Amino acid sequence: MRLHVIQHVPFEGPALIAEWAAERGHELTAALALTEEYPSVDELDFVVVMGGPMDADDEVASPWLHAEKHFLVEAISSGRLVLGVCLGAQIVAEVLGGRVRRSDEPEIGWHSVAQTPAGRDEPFFRGLPETLVVGQWHGPPVSRRRCRAKRASTRRSSSTAAWWVCSFTSSGLETRWAD
Repeated sequence: MRLHVIQHVPFEGPALIAEWAAERGHELTAALALTEEYPSVDELDFVVVMGGPMDADDEVASPWLHAEKHFLVEAISSGRLVLGVCLGAQIVAEVLGGRVRRSDEPEIGWHSVAQTPAGRDEPFFRGLPETLVVGQWHGPPVSRRRCRAKRASTRRSSSTAAWWVCSFTSSGLETRWAD
């Protein structure tokens, strides 16, 4: 499998995703979105979009987002697996028609999430514990209704830490819903 990781800042790299890929003999490339020329989607099987401190919907402050979103549309339309983590999940949701909104209450800290019945049935989340404590550091929630996503896990605060769209094709981790 050929994975390509899009990083938004050097200090938010693929970490355990890179270890997972190496353990399985998968090829992994990574580059910063700010300076990246995207590979052909024909050369890839899986795209991972990492987090960062910027806003997914602020193309004025982060003009490189336009090219990244165009690349992600092409990857998703071509049936590539796409995983968004934190900011990456917000970008993927926006590409799929979701809306990123400002939140009055950011989620910062370690929070317990629990799988939903839909999450337990999804191959991407199978094998994960029923509940899991995850680090969260995000503010803008995503409107899942607009991107036709399903909840895979929830927090007591009614936000969602994991979701997916179109079964396993596009998934997002650690973002929040604003229904």
